Amino acid sequence: GKEGQHTAWNFGSREEDALPVRHFAETAFRALGKGSYKIAGAEDSPLREAPVLKLDSLRAKSILGWNSRMSVEDSIIKTFSWYQCYYENPAHICDYTCEQINSFYGM
Repeated sequence: GKEGQHTAWNFGSREEDALPVRHFAETAFRALGKGSYKIAGAEDSPLREAPVLKLDSLRAKSILGWNSRMSVEDSIIKTFSWYQCYYENPAHICDYTCEQINSFYGM
């Protein structure tokens, strides 16, 4: 097959939008209106969490000319809001999905 035909593609936020995992969780909880976390025993654990997690979208940018149009914060909020609607009001999910798509194209 063609080069790159069967490989993964990453579509992530802009480099300047990278944020700490803690901020990701706090943004998700704000979107849901609930949730909390506790970092327990981190100082005693030999395991370490990466302080910042991000996707490398360079391939999508260089080959497809793709760029993110949304901030990472808006992406988190819209994603968690969609899942909240899906689980709490599944009969409305099609309408909610269309609302989000229309909102995106209105950006």
